[in-house]
Amino acid sequence: MPHLQVFRRVHLAHAEFRAAWDSCNAGAVVKHMDVEALEVFPMLYTQENGGAWDVQTVKCQVGGYSPGDYWSWKHWRDTLADVLRV
Repeated sequence: MPHLQVFRRVHLAHAEFRAAWDSCNAGAVVKHMDVEALEVFPMLYTQENGGAWDVQTVKCQVGGYSPGDYWSWKHWRDTLADVLRV
């Protein structure tokens, strides 16, 4: 799986970037929302305006997967009807 190997190198070099399957800690700057964007964006906006993201990990996913677990996220994503498998 070359794409995962490349991602791991980039991810380790840029801890502020959160992949689609990652949780969002206070140090997160960019979150790849993937297929959850329409549902996640309003939730993140509310948490940011309330100051939560400055001090804690915030909820930044709505899918049925375990945050931080690529394979859990991939399995969940691949079950979605209108989404191309990764």
